[in-house]
Amino acid sequence: MDAKKIERINELAHLSKTRKLTDVGKSASRRRSGRNILPTSARVSRRSWITRSCFIRTARKSRSGRKRKTDGMAEFEITASPEETEAFGKALAPRLLSGELPSFVAFYGDLGVGKTAMIRGIVGGIAPGAAVRSPTFALVNEYRGGKKPVFHFDMYRITGEDDLYSIGYDDYLTKDAICLVEWSENIPFALPDDYLEIRIAKCDPEHPEKREIRVAVKGKERLC
Repeated sequence: MDAKKIERINELAHLSKTRKLTDVGKSASRRRSGRNILPTSARVSRRSWITRSCFIRTARKSRSGRKRKTDGMAEFEITASPEETEAFGKALAPRLLSGELPSFVAFYGDLGVGKTAMIRGIVGGIAPGAAVRSPTFALVNEYRGGKKPVFHFDMYRITGEDDLYSIGYDDYLTKDAICLVEWSENIPFALPDDYLEIRIAKCDPEHPEKREIRVAVKGKERLC
């Protein structure tokens, strides 16, 4: 791609954040990547990416009528700021409450990528007004006041099963609640059969706040 095209694409990307593009501009902007990048949650209030994504339907019946696994199916979102990451999380909240998505959410990502920001958005959509902070030392924070309680775990300091079950982890999983787990990579032995996996990563060295968020349903087969 020559320099003029790259310059035009960057210009369109910038303009799309401040005003609507023409149909021609939209077409050119979409060509900047071969990936199916979903629009930011702030722009999809009328037609949620969750509604349009087949993976969020969590599973479909095959032609034979049998359930089809969705393990490995994923969609992703690009956010440009912590505020957009938080808004993306808030857009997930109704789907978690309704049961369309698993109530256990496993977060993966390096330190400082925005896991807590996204959790703040989810909690804000379930229990508005709750003060969200990462429970690094307490291991779990509870947020109430919404339709369901929210349990926010931080597994950064977990080194084995004894550490985990000393906080009554099993008991939390039996409750009718939403479980949001940071540093899930530390507890592969304790993930439930059915969960939502969210991976957050930095994706642009020139824009340090830009994030790629990958979301996938894992575990059991589920029906639409």
